[in-house]
Amino acid sequence: MLEKNYIFLLWIYIFWFLGSVLLVSLHIIPPELTAVQSLFLVFTGVFAAVFFIMQYGKWLGSAITLLIFVVSTCIEWMQLS
Repeated sequence: MLEKNYIFLLWIYIFWFLGSVLLVSLHIIPPELTAVQSLFLVFTGVFAAVFFIMQYGKWLGSAITLLIFVVSTCIEWMQLS
């Protein structure tokens, strides 16, 4: 049951993140992230990290988490600059 919650949060995180990137890229929403979006991305990112580590083991889960963190940080940095 706990794993289903993590999978659900992971898919929310992925779709919210990709949707935000798409809407900003198409200039539908302004590039500044709102506080709600930032908090949501941080909290769901933590759940996604825990899920990846639980699902794929310590090293592969950590690598996937690091990749997601680097990519999302770069995209947020580009949006804010």
